[in-house]
Amino acid sequence: MKFIPINISKHKDYVIPFRKDSFIVSFGTDKDFGDENKYLDWLQQQIEKKPKGFALVEQANIIRMELPYI
Repeated sequence: MKFIPINISKHKDYVIPFRKDSFIVSFGTDKDFGDENKYLDWLQQQIEKKPKGFALVEQANIIRMELPYI
């Protein structure tokens, strides 16, 4: 298992679909997801606050997103 710090420019093709999927799981749809760039800006701000708190996890060549423990 490998923890990879999220780099927005490098990993946006992972983090946007993961976030949209969380909307689908939570709300049944991603229609209220909003603007992708606003989400990426928000995520960048959160990463700056907790640099070790946001990571992608790679295990058996499958990448998952991990959010911080608050």
